[in-house]
Amino acid sequence: MKERLKELMTLLSVNAADLADRIGVQRSSVSHILNGRNLPSTQFIEKLLTTYPEIEARWLITGFGNPLRQPGEAVIDFPPEKVKVEKSRPKETVTFPETPVNNPVSKIEKVLVFYQDRSFIEYSPGK
Repeated sequence: MKERLKELMTLLSVNAADLADRIGVQRSSVSHILNGRNLPSTQFIEKLLTTYPEIEARWLITGFGNPLRQPGEAVIDFPPEKVKVEKSRPKETVTFPETPVNNPVSKIEKVLVFYQDRSFIEYSPGK
């Protein structure tokens, strides 16, 4: 991915700082990707493709095809506004059915539910 990003920067005639400023990410994010420290996030890729619709998304992600769209090719149109995702959390009261001792399910000690904001809830059956 870092090599494809470097190739794109050459094709688009931008340096790392310009790219970061144009797509609206921190300059360190681009630097970390180019140095191989981090992989680009989906948000980074979305911003890159939104800012530069001529980039071929399949090539960017997989390396197959051409880096830039050919004349007349369809362009993926991203909506300008972000879609707000409302997360719903389960009720705080959870009941677990009684399970026979010989049932492997009865060996579950705890269940963790993780959310996108990196918070979590822990449930312990029988407690």
